[in-house]
Amino acid sequence: MRQTSLTVRVLLGAAVWIVIALSAGGYAIFDVFRTSALRQFDQRLEQELDLLSVAVARAPDALRSRMTSPGFARVYSGDYWLAEREDGTVFTSRSLWDARLPIDGADGLISRRFVPGPDDQRLRLLARRLTAPDGTAWRIAVASDLALLDRETVAFQQGLLLSGAWLALALIVAAALLLRSALWPLRELRRAVRAQKSGDAVSVPKAFPSEVSPLVQDLNAMLEKNARLREKGRVQAANLAHALKTPAAILQNEVDRALAGGAVDLRLAEEAVSRITAAADRHLTHAGQGPEDLPPGEAFDAVAVTEELLRAVRRLFPGIDFAQRGPRRLYLAVPAADQQEMLGNLLENAGKWARTRVVATLAAEDTRAALAVEDDGPGIPADLRDRILEQGVRLDQVKGGSGLGLSIVKDLVECYGGALCLGTSPLGGLRVQVSFPYDPSNPKLNRT
Repeated sequence: MRQTSLTVRVLLGAAVWIVIALSAGGYAIFDVFRTSALRQFDQRLEQELDLLSVAVARAPDALRSRMTSPGFARVYSGDYWLAEREDGTVFTSRSLWDARLPIDGADGLISRRFVPGPDDQRLRLLARRLTAPDGTAWRIAVASDLALLDRETVAFQQGLLLSGAWLALALIVAAALLLRSALWPLRELRRAVRAQKSGDAVSVPKAFPSEVSPLVQDLNAMLEKNARLREKGRVQAANLAHALKTPAAILQNEVDRALAGGAVDLRLAEEAVSRITAAADRHLTHAGQGPEDLPPGEAFDAVAVTEELLRAVRRLFPGIDFAQRGPRRLYLAVPAADQQEMLGNLLENAGKWARTRVVATLAAEDTRAALAVEDDGPGIPADLRDRILEQGVRLDQVKGGSGLGLSIVKDLVECYGGALCLGTSPLGGLRVQVSFPYDPSNPKLNRT
């Protein structure tokens, strides 16, 4: 089902409520005007009724001479008066001619009603009963045509409708402008996402109103997670290539021997195949893992991982003394497989260049946990340390290697919010330190 535009929906809703509100307000104003106009109309008639009451009391036989309003003298003018004595004698204005009007009213009280008049007129009639000073009972009434009042009421109604229509249009335009202004952050957000998608930006700017800011933060978090996943995939591919390089070279060497008619070391070939299979399984198992995949509070003992790796590299480099320093336990929010990848590369690299000694040191201080590997080898000059961290760069072509080791470690460390630092070891060679965020107040990361 196709969704209607948010702008259209809001404007339609605003238009409906504007029309409803203006209609209700317009009706209320019109009702007030009509009531007020009728009240003023009645006040004029009450004045004429009072004059007729005085005339009846003072000179009942000269009523026409006392009721001198011009409208009372013209036939069917629309202004009329009528006085009926208890003996049935009726006195009327000249304007009423031979027509008669209904008279009703309690003593002293004025009755008000709409009655039909001569010449199809619609009249407003006010009537009263009174007793003259001589004791004679009278019923008197005055009436006036409502045509003028009706014309004024219609004119006011038309003006009110026209004004309401213009006001409704102005309010709808104002609502459209206000909505455009309110939706401006969403348009800017769309442009920012497009810029990020085209590669012109790596994240969405955070300068948005407070209502949109949480959405921007969540979007940036998602973009950062996607970037980490892409980087994780690149690192895993480099790690797998690095892990397969040596056993693949062994197999190639045995194949070359077989083609040349030489003896093939099947045990060596089988071991190379096993290493390839193990490397593939390991990287496929951990290909999707990263900091966002860890359950809250999950941690792995870096000391145990280091001890296991030291046992392996001691067999690989029997002439090198590998030592370990630090606490008995140090838990990090880094999966054991990634710890093995990082420390394995560092220890293998140190063993390859060390003369006699390699030391692995683990420590936790303040908000950082550090793992350092140092050797007594030739080290790396300070001006070349940044370059050696680039992927595939090797400063020495004599010893084997792909130049991926330190770059792999750097990428993995950064995936977990850590940092890698190269320096000079007190032993005389290279010192490589990786550090990670650490919360000493968290019991899950501070276990003994």
